[in-house]
Order: sequence, then structure tokens, then C-alpha cells
Amino acid sequence: AVAAHWVPDDKADTCMHCRSSKFSAYNRRHHCRNCGLIICDGCSKRRFLLPHLDSKPVRICDACHVKLNNPNLDESRPTQRDRAADSSDSDGEEGPAQFAPVPATFYQNVENL
Repeated sequence: AVAAHWVPDDKADTCMHCRSSKFSAYNRRHHCRNCGLIICDGCSKRRFLLPHLDSKPVRICDACHVKLNNPNLDESRPTQRDRAADSSDSDGEEGPAQFAPVPATFYQNVENL
């Protein structure tokens, strides 16, 4: 598996999750490391271990947090049209990070390798 293609920064003036948070020099854009959407800080407080990306938990959006913790839910992933090839997102993390619990299915899958 590979990292999601990130939506370019110039493609979103507001959060692609809550659609109400406008980006500015003070309200930074962040990218969900799972789906690649551009989200505000309020919609990306969670971290999740995505072993194909990093050995430590990475920033994910609230929607991906729900999907990753409930794998039986119907997935409605962003289309390729909604995602772009490259972008940059420097994470100057402020405040304590919140980490998502690792679902039991992750450990089951690792044991079957």
C-alpha cells in the first residue's frame, strides 16, 4: 500500500471535512495521511498508526478515524478526481497529540503475515 495522493493546497479555501473553517495564515491547512483531503486543525486532531506510511501514528481526519476504527462500515473514499499527485504539509504540531486506538483486526492481520 502507498500513501494517499494529497489534494494540492490551492484547491481548498475551506476545510474539506467541516466546510466551515476558512484557511488563512493563522488557520493552517493539514492533510489527512489516509485519504489526502485538506482539513482544518479541528477536524484532524486524531492520529492513527498507518504501518505502510510510518512507524508512528500520523495525522488523519475525523472521517478516516471513524472508518479505520469501524472497518465494517461502508467506505466512501474520495475519488481520484478529488485527489492530486503532490502537495506539501509541514506539521508544526502544537499541543498534545491524540492517538487513535489500534483496531484488533490490525493485530490479527499482522499475526497472519
